[in-house]
Amino acid sequence: MQASTLIPELEEYGRARAAGILSRAALQVESDGMNPEVSVHADEQAIRDRIIEKVVAHVRQSKPGAASDEIKQRVLEFLDEETSKFESPVNEQSAIERLSADASLPSDVYAIELDESLKRMIKDLGFDDTSLAIQTIRTPEFEQHFGSAVEEGPKANSLFARWFAPEAKDDRFLLLVICFRKGDILKVNQFWRIYPKNIPVVSGDKLTDIIKRFSDAYGTPFKIGRWQGKYLYNARIPVTEDDFEDSLKIGGREGQSIAGTGTVSRDGDFWNVSFAVSINVDKYKRDVSRHLRHEKMRSQRNFAPPGAPD
Repeated sequence: MQASTLIPELEEYGRARAAGILSRAALQVESDGMNPEVSVHADEQAIRDRIIEKVVAHVRQSKPGAASDEIKQRVLEFLDEETSKFESPVNEQSAIERLSADASLPSDVYAIELDESLKRMIKDLGFDDTSLAIQTIRTPEFEQHFGSAVEEGPKANSLFARWFAPEAKDDRFLLLVICFRKGDILKVNQFWRIYPKNIPVVSGDKLTDIIKRFSDAYGTPFKIGRWQGKYLYNARIPVTEDDFEDSLKIGGREGQSIAGTGTVSRDGDFWNVSFAVSINVDKYKRDVSRHLRHEKMRSQRNFAPPGAPD
């Protein structure tokens, strides 16, 4: 990768990440510093500021006496031209797929898609945390990637998490997002609010540990072969004669809203299970709705006009 001699800061980054930094720098210039795009990397804002400062100085030197609008336009043209140098050509798609399979592709590079079952679940819930889930994927505080522990293959499972901290300590929650990757597509299958008041979150936990405790509280039984439970992680289950192609069988009473997801593959007489979980959405909705009511009541108190009754 060859970066411009004017902005050597980008030499240490891969093509996709460098292009992302430059495109967000252009948005910052175009919006006169009111850029709505968050910094994806911890030191990105400082890098963007240095790049913009250098490019502005370069334009001023090459075009003395130019008006501010012309300088801004030339800066944007320069940044766009530099961005195009870093954008991956079509023949690099295989490299992207290799990075994705190894879970080495930065999360801000993926195109995000919601699974159809997740869209239905959001309607059942009556509240939508999609924007929080996207923020969590783009700027995670915690992440875990894994494949099957019993067979060679890509690390197709990705978990991302991030704290969201409302004013009240009891309503602070960890949003945990469950995704499956294929190439540069990140398919979001589920996302859940984990309230420490309801589900213990211990320092040093893996995200799979937290989902296990979450399933203990909100899970509903499912079957794989003769195994039955609410959660599976890296397991090998014998195939039974009545399995056919339907490996994961989710139970539940009629009219009950259930969300199940998993990565299951057949290997001869066994099912290799990377990950599987089934959640009672109705039970989850009841508890989260209680927290949402608390947040709404607190917000109304905070914004009450002077003299309003408590």
